[in-house]
Amino acid sequence: MSSSSKSGAGAEAVATTENKVDPGVAMCVKVSLGAFAVLFYIASVALAVRFCILNGGPWWDSWMAVLMLTAQLVWLLWSIPKMFPPNVHRQGSDDDANLSAELLAPDHK
Repeated sequence: MSSSSKSGAGAEAVATTENKVDPGVAMCVKVSLGAFAVLFYIASVALAVRFCILNGGPWWDSWMAVLMLTAQLVWLLWSIPKMFPPNVHRQGSDDDANLSAELLAPDHK
């Protein structure tokens, strides 16, 4: 019974080490999502203002669209960092030595 628990623990340890996210890739995705959100906001506001001007109204009649788009931009920029787990693996951290020592250490139970 102890051999099955060891193999289960080993499989669990392997599964947790494979789910690490490269911090460079994570930062690149965060920055590109943020840049896309800001560019989408600018284009949407410009389109709303242009649509109001073309329909004969003053540009400030598009305040409701600008207000809704601003709320959407704030929510999106707030949620981008929450898309990634907080324990992103950092290369060269002290946890690397501890992890290899824990995985290679014999069980004395």
